[in-house]
Amino acid sequence: MAVQKQFNSFEELLSSSDLPVLVDFYATWCGPCQMMVPILEQVSGQTKDKLMVVKIDTDKYEQLASQFHIYALPTLVLFKNGVEVDRIEGVLQPAQLIDRLQPHSPDGLKSSLQTNGAFLSHENTKSRNYQSRNSR
Repeated sequence: MAVQKQFNSFEELLSSSDLPVLVDFYATWCGPCQMMVPILEQVSGQTKDKLMVVKIDTDKYEQLASQFHIYALPTLVLFKNGVEVDRIEGVLQPAQLIDRLQPHSPDGLKSSLQTNGAFLSHENTKSRNYQSRNSR
């Protein structure tokens, strides 16, 4: 089920999260970005209570892409306590992505595949809505 979450700013989302936040900077026209969709959904399911995944469309949010120096797509940026701790450009398979993210999680990210998890999308420029898929 999709749930809308609102934040006053992207920075508020990053700083208010108790979980590490993985931001997927993508574009709808980008083929490799589309390849990352099922991968991020799988990783989100595997890391449901340990990681928040946020998608940012760089065509809609050019200012955020510029602010975070996004020059290649897809670019994944991992934030912890509001601070960037890792950056990944290009497509990774789910196991590779989890291995890359694991050092940034105190409890580790490896877990059995589950069907629920946070998967957020920064879609509405005026209200800055975030969409989350959570089974609760």
